[in-house]
Amino acid sequence: MMERLLDLAPGVLTEIVRALSEDISLAASDKDLYRVALTCRRLFRIAEPFLYTKLVCPDLRQAKLFLRTILEKPAYAAKVKYLALEQGDEDEEDDDHEEEDHEDEEEEHDDGNDDGEDTRGINTMEAKELAQLIEAYDNLSLPENLDLGRDDWISALKHQTYLAIGAIIALSLPNLERFEIVFPNSVEDSSKFIRRAIQAATPQNLPSVAGRFLSNLREVEYFQAALEFIIPLNEIRSYFYLPSLRTLEVNHLEADAFTWSPPLTPCNIETLSLESAGIENEAWGVLFKSMTNLKHLSYSPGSARHFNSISAVSALGEHLTLVKSTLETLHMSDFYLGFGPPEDDFLGSLDDFLRLERLSIQIALLIGSAECKAEKALWEMLPRPLEDLEIYLEHDHDVEDREDVIEQVAEVVLRRESQFPGLRRLVIRSRRLQETGRTAELQEIQFPGLRCRLIRSRREQETGLAALQEICMVKDVKFLELFDE
Repeated sequence: MMERLLDLAPGVLTEIVRALSEDISLAASDKDLYRVALTCRRLFRIAEPFLYTKLVCPDLRQAKLFLRTILEKPAYAAKVKYLALEQGDEDEEDDDHEEEDHEDEEEEHDDGNDDGEDTRGINTMEAKELAQLIEAYDNLSLPENLDLGRDDWISALKHQTYLAIGAIIALSLPNLERFEIVFPNSVEDSSKFIRRAIQAATPQNLPSVAGRFLSNLREVEYFQAALEFIIPLNEIRSYFYLPSLRTLEVNHLEADAFTWSPPLTPCNIETLSLESAGIENEAWGVLFKSMTNLKHLSYSPGSARHFNSISAVSALGEHLTLVKSTLETLHMSDFYLGFGPPEDDFLGSLDDFLRLERLSIQIALLIGSAECKAEKALWEMLPRPLEDLEIYLEHDHDVEDREDVIEQVAEVVLRRESQFPGLRRLVIRSRRLQETGRTAELQEIQFPGLRCRLIRSRREQETGLAALQEICMVKDVKFLELFDE
């Protein structure tokens, strides 16, 4: 097998190694890349340039080793395109560090080392390691400020604070394109070092460092793994100022009314994803006014018990018009409706969103529910450029979809030639249709000139979806029916 691999042309081998280095979805790809590099000298020469293209969730030891490596070989820092950090339990790290210190002190005492060289209980190896960390920080030449000065950084490095080391790594990578950070628990105080690092890369905040840090960063993802914890807006505010950034994905974000200080002009973000978020009404206006390049928006609200306030659907719809001239993709689902005045649950029409081609939406936000129906039909509220339509049926069993919901969708397909000439794909998503003990109360659809067929099964008991599928076939629209878990 190895002979066959080495028989491949150098360009083919390079592309194989490149594919391994760019596969950030598989944790094994890093190990495979290193195995290739250790196979023989020829493969090492091919793999070596790619070995440092990504750094995925290093533990504390690996993070320190990486900093030492780029201090000794600065050219390696320029190779890294992807960095992912996962905040650990600082208390456990501190406990482990103290335990190691205690063991080292005992060893020194047993060896009779009383030369007075290490009166603070830090052995020679740790002192060298700390000096390297401090050197890496000093190489950045970060401006001092009142909130977080050099002494704070040095103290964090002495305590081996993971996110302080991670922040130094991030700022040391001149060609970093994608950055992810995972918070398994609450956003701890140590995250201030990441926040400060991003502020240091922001030209509006610190003109003196313009272009020095993160000038190639294009994608950022913040992920809060624990549902009971949130990510405050202040944690990610500075990313909006980065000129190179195009994609920002955050879950469990909380944003109350705020202003941009300094003023945010312009914001180059094109893709914004806010999942399970709590966004106050006026906060949407502040966000959208500055996002003059926004093309793709995905939003789902979080649980009200985790956030101070969550905007009404109608308020979101009102502010959404601020980006109607640029928006190409919109995803909105998982809304809990019926907790306020009925008019608050309507998003409003999207017919004047002249660039909106892909829409994924909880249908009740447009046409209302069984209790409160919109005056306009669904086809009247959709944009003419629509190419891809994904409909979410009822999310909450306490709020029933309209009895004519399938007819409303079918009418969109029937009007394809005149209203939506680009429509090519329709997806219906539902939870309830999967339930075996409940029958959806939707009637068979009758359309003149089309043969209607009912598929009687546990999933599709008299739903009319079979007729809709046939309509899509006639109209040359790809139809998918998905049952979400």
